[in-house]
Amino acid sequence: MSEEDKGFDVDKLSRAIAAELKKLNESDKPPAPAVPGNMEKEPKPTWNCPECGEKLKGGEKYCPGCGVELEWAE
Repeated sequence: MSEEDKGFDVDKLSRAIAAELKKLNESDKPPAPAVPGNMEKEPKPTWNCPECGEKLKGGEKYCPGCGVELEWAE
């Protein structure tokens, strides 16, 4: 039985889950320190989700793309 047979709108459900994960990721983050523009010479590092490849900022608890729980090394 497919999701359509069960009455699920997969796209709508995926967007709702991604929105909730984004809220979770942002809720416990301390504010970023203010840095004058002229001091930021090196590009910021970026990461990708090991499951789906979604770009990550760093420190997220869950991937906003696929929802996998993420672990960050100290």
